[in-house]
Amino acid sequence: MRPTHLARWLLATLVILFAVPPLAADEAILAPPGESVRVPLLLRKLHETHRVLYVTAHPDDEDAGLIAKLVHGEGVDVTLLTLTRGNGGQNEIGREHNGAIAALRTAELESAHRWDGATQWFGSADDFGYSFSVEETFERWGEERMLRELVEAIRLCQPDVIFTLPPGGAGGGQHHQASAQLTHRAMEIAHEQIWPELGAPHWTRRLFSVVWGAGEVEQICSVPLDQFDLLLGASYAEVGARSRSMHKCQGMVTVDPPLPRRTARLALRYDSKDALRSLSHPLEGIEPRVSWSVDGGASFVRERLEKALENPRESITAPITVRRFLQMAPELRRDRMNQPNFAPLASLEQTYRELFQRLVAVRRQALASHPFIGGDQGATITVATENGGDLSLELHQELSAEGWRSAPWSLVLAPGERDLHTVTLPSGLPATLLDGPVVREFPAALPPIRLESTVTLNLVDGIQESVTLPPVPVEARWRDEKFPTLRATTLRVVPDPSIRPARSVEVAPHPSGTVMKTRGEFLLSTLIRGEIEVRLRAEDSRWVVKPAIVTVASPGDGIEIVVPFAATPPEGLESGTTTVFAEARRVDDTRRPPHWSDRGYRRIEYPHIRTTALEETAAVQVVSFECAVSHRAVGYVAGVGDEIPRAIRALGIEFVELEADDLSRGDLSRIQTIVIGVRAYKARDDLRAAHPRLMEWVRAGGTLVVQYQKFEFNDSDGTSPYVPYPGAAVGPGRITDETAPVRVNDPSHPLLTIPNPIGPANWRGWIQERGLYFLDVQPGSPYQDLLTMEDPFPFNAGPRGGALVEAEVGEGRWIYVGLGLWRQAPAGVEGAYRLLANLLAR
Repeated sequence: MRPTHLARWLLATLVILFAVPPLAADEAILAPPGESVRVPLLLRKLHETHRVLYVTAHPDDEDAGLIAKLVHGEGVDVTLLTLTRGNGGQNEIGREHNGAIAALRTAELESAHRWDGATQWFGSADDFGYSFSVEETFERWGEERMLRELVEAIRLCQPDVIFTLPPGGAGGGQHHQASAQLTHRAMEIAHEQIWPELGAPHWTRRLFSVVWGAGEVEQICSVPLDQFDLLLGASYAEVGARSRSMHKCQGMVTVDPPLPRRTARLALRYDSKDALRSLSHPLEGIEPRVSWSVDGGASFVRERLEKALENPRESITAPITVRRFLQMAPELRRDRMNQPNFAPLASLEQTYRELFQRLVAVRRQALASHPFIGGDQGATITVATENGGDLSLELHQELSAEGWRSAPWSLVLAPGERDLHTVTLPSGLPATLLDGPVVREFPAALPPIRLESTVTLNLVDGIQESVTLPPVPVEARWRDEKFPTLRATTLRVVPDPSIRPARSVEVAPHPSGTVMKTRGEFLLSTLIRGEIEVRLRAEDSRWVVKPAIVTVASPGDGIEIVVPFAATPPEGLESGTTTVFAEARRVDDTRRPPHWSDRGYRRIEYPHIRTTALEETAAVQVVSFECAVSHRAVGYVAGVGDEIPRAIRALGIEFVELEADDLSRGDLSRIQTIVIGVRAYKARDDLRAAHPRLMEWVRAGGTLVVQYQKFEFNDSDGTSPYVPYPGAAVGPGRITDETAPVRVNDPSHPLLTIPNPIGPANWRGWIQERGLYFLDVQPGSPYQDLLTMEDPFPFNAGPRGGALVEAEVGEGRWIYVGLGLWRQAPAGVEGAYRLLANLLAR
């Protein structure tokens, strides 16, 4: 598996041949491997036909340095199968959760692979949140369904080696262990004559678990990642760190030491020859399954490349000769006859096509002016094709999408010649957005709208060679006016008109004996300016929704405008719930019947990802329930991805957003309660600087409510500088079962009685978890721990405190809330609103 001296010499010389300077180390940290090194990286792949399937539970579980080493350094084909899209995760950079964070984390994986080079597949498991139980994970995922999915993936990928996460251990996050156990079982089933509808049997040679940390593990295979790669201008550890840093919403950006030294550690769990032993490389001793790699084909390839070095003209004819050898060699004919759907050969073909395109210097771009087009609209695409080589080219091209192909066109380009061609996309194309967090995608999806090309090269001796080139995605490029920047992304088809909920749940807490309207909002947009008619209705026809019909003027260009509504429950119903649906159409729509859209899209845009969107149904759940409120002067310090301010407004409580000046020198005496947002001590320097002043305000009689913080709340020694007394700090405690029983330690405490009695009913209906990052409180310290909970899972056995803690400080109070109010409030959980009202009344 290690490159030979000849191979190293060839690659180094090819860099010179193609006038490609290697990237400087600092540039490699700032940018992924670019076009300048793509040809020599492809040549590494042309000599290698081994395949690896890497199965993980979530985005960010992968070892990107190991992937970069195998893909870029050795040319191995690595497919990353991520079973979930991470919809249960938290968000450190924005307010996307559930389906929206699934779309964000999907886009982050796409950005990560620009560095590490893996092919991305997705499974359809639901990331339902942190779990301490493999059994719970199997039940929530659907054990047999996921097992069948993995068997199909293995048979489709046909790997030599499979990587998984560790299959055992008592730690949390048992999605990891569940994914590994399912993969091992699927590997054993995949080579049996079981479930033939999932593909032909495939025998995987080895299975490893990728070990994080430095613990003692048997049968370890160590893969060093600190080698400097001439083409990448960095070590694989450095490239992997940059890839991993794309998982920004999960806080995966780290600062590495200079010239980091790191080794990937793989524990051998299975070997087809029953030889569990130490290996120097995960593919050690595994012969390539493509016979040309063994029977002289690789030597032939090297000979042709050596001739290319002697004569630059041969740099064009060499890949053609190699191609014909791959087509006609007896060894490969035998491979194709015996295994017509042989994945290693398909990968070799794909590598050749991309290599051919680059060596003959044909460039193709297909551009639109907007990142989205409406499904009922056409769009003009400009296709630019350029011959950057020395020989005449003939091309046959067409645009394609699901269920549609354009009329093909042909062109002949002389050396240096460019052609511009326009194609109009038709109306009626289906939406091409992610529409949920559990969408399976393997094999990897083609670009939704793409340019497909076949190029014929006319050689001087009359010989022709025709190759189907890799498809090129149709992209959009536009100027971001907020901070003038050129942005680009893959063109997507979206619903138009687009109508979606501003929030999926709207609540109306109200005093006992009253009936409260629930107010909500839909967001309407169109890509073309015009008048739009919107209809609204309640699922329960007894509820009155106003307006039932409204006409609004849309400015076009995808700009969203608010369509407010109010839903009133029937007389005599003080508490209840229903769903309000909306649909929209163009007033000037002349179709019969006119097109009504009941879906929309939520745009997701950050600097580190390509602009993406989530498709959403135009439906809002409205919830009306009793909740008593005591009005106090409240200040709020916003945190990360924080939805609690919206919940405070729903309670009818006015509050002041506290900014840096307010915290440092503002008049805090006018405020009775200050609430600190989720993870605000991480995100806000002004809060940390103002902490002593806030504590003086508490001693004078204020109430400070601190929502959950992570370990940035603590110093490196495990103590916290932000608690009022020694003996408390944020710990890893959490309760992951949202139905776990709650024991109230002091039933008469005001936080649990005023103005709302918090009884068993208020702990029902919670989602995903009770809470996390509880406060560790030492016995005898001046803190009152108000709640005790216990998960039903052995790996998180024992009662847990620290979810709701109060301390008297002078004339005031300091309260820590590890309960997940930030997750419950957007879901409309009634008990969470009542507890929040009590916190604000304290």
